[in-house]
Amino acid sequence: MAEKRYYIRFGGIPKDEQSIAWSSQNEIIGKEPGVSVYDALYLDDGEGNWHWHLVIPSPIKETTIDTMISLVTYQHRQVYLVEGEYVGRGSGNEPCIRNVEIVENITEQFRIRKES
Repeated sequence: MAEKRYYIRFGGIPKDEQSIAWSSQNEIIGKEPGVSVYDALYLDDGEGNWHWHLVIPSPIKETTIDTMISLVTYQHRQVYLVEGEYVGRGSGNEPCIRNVEIVENITEQFRIRKES
């Protein structure tokens, strides 16, 4: 039996389970094959606390880092741990899934904290 895979999703799940594909000029170029997500790993943060960590797609495309920063910093989206059926890669080389189930809201793990 295959090991269960978890993913990180920024924002809600589109009703049609297809994310929008964007160009590097920030223009809509179509639909992704499923819901755009990022691979997730459950790791120690170095201080004995375990958290979900986002895995950056490789190879990294031009817009990948900009998209991730925008989702967390400017759009203030909710962040979810999800599972679903892998259906391919999106325009930013991110995994895309269907039959998405939200496992947990993990937004607080992805909030940018100000240095004091």
